[in-house]
Amino acid sequence: MANNVASKETRRDLFGTRASCQNVLANALHPLLTAFAYTLMQRQREMVFAGTNLARATAAAVRVNLIKNGGRWCAIRAVNTSS
Repeated sequence: MANNVASKETRRDLFGTRASCQNVLANALHPLLTAFAYTLMQRQREMVFAGTNLARATAAAVRVNLIKNGGRWCAIRAVNTSS
């Protein structure tokens, strides 16, 4: 069951099935980068998000949360540096 969930997450959230380049080497590199992204996301969940609601979130949920919080941080920083 866990393998199925990981497979779905890789396909949907990390774009693991795209191979649209005409160059064979580029298409071979894409699964390697996807595997690296998945491993990085797993380690991030275990180490950075341990004990939070993001520890069990999907890659898409983590990405959206980080983008939202990054935008808030940039907006706060812009207000603080302009005054």
